[in-house]
Amino acid sequence: MGQKYAGTLGLLTFVAVLARGLIRGASVSATLQAACLVLFIFAAIGYVVGRTAHSIVEQSVHGRMRSELADLEDANDATV
Repeated sequence: MGQKYAGTLGLLTFVAVLARGLIRGASVSATLQAACLVLFIFAAIGYVVGRTAHSIVEQSVHGRMRSELADLEDANDATV
């Protein structure tokens, strides 16, 4: 999930900076340098956010599964 977030966020900011450069009439080289810089910065941010989200979801699912399995075992013990 981290790689997907990194790619999405990085490319989104890259395109946004390119569009801003076009609208403002900035030089091509300065715009590309800024776009590449934000691409890497926001890709790193996206990777961290994606990995964190993946970890949170995974822990939640494991916790729920353990809880439900414990409830099933308690129910089986009560019926036996």
